[in-house]
Amino acid sequence: MPEKIFLHNTKLMYALGANIEIGTVRETFFLNQVSEVFPICYPAKGDFMVNNTYLFEVGGSNKTFEQIKDVRIHFWL
Repeated sequence: MPEKIFLHNTKLMYALGANIEIGTVRETFFLNQVSEVFPICYPAKGDFMVNNTYLFEVGGSNKTFEQIKDVRIHFWL
């Protein structure tokens, strides 16, 4: 069972009503925009892994680095 399900567009979220959290709106927007250009997967820590290289934690001004501080990403050039 998936942990999160995203709608394609943030406007759909508001059209369906309910109690919408701003963090979910931010994540949906990020996914909608970035997935048009790069493949995205869902890592164990963080919100999104883009192009199997870049880890993103989407948040507002109060978001800290705490959730992904222990994640080591290796780059092969």
